Amino acid sequence: MKERFTQRLDLQHLIEEISIQLYAKYFSDAELKDIITFYQSSTGKHATEIMPSLFAESIAMANQRMLPLVKDLMSEISSDETAKFQERVALIVKSHHKTATPQRKVRRPRPKSE
Repeated sequence: MKERFTQRLDLQHLIEEISIQLYAKYFSDAELKDIITFYQSSTGKHATEIMPSLFAESIAMANQRMLPLVKDLMSEISSDETAKFQERVALIVKSHHKTATPQRKVRRPRPKSE
């Protein structure tokens, strides 16, 4: 699959094409020149080197902070939905008991004793 994928798509070309469109959309020519100058500087080169680690660590830290909140929200939602389900079941059971008519016992005459 990987081989077929790379045969049909030049990923590097696609990334360049998309990047050119997006950078042209959001930056002026002067700003693009400033960006190029920055990335050619020692600070820009350093930023390029550490950016993958920076992004990975920021995602890990965000996940670490969000996980307890997500767990709490899932627990709340689960409890709320369980309560709603129990209310619906109770209403169904209650309505079933109201509509069911009790069976009357038919009195049969007692046999006469001789």
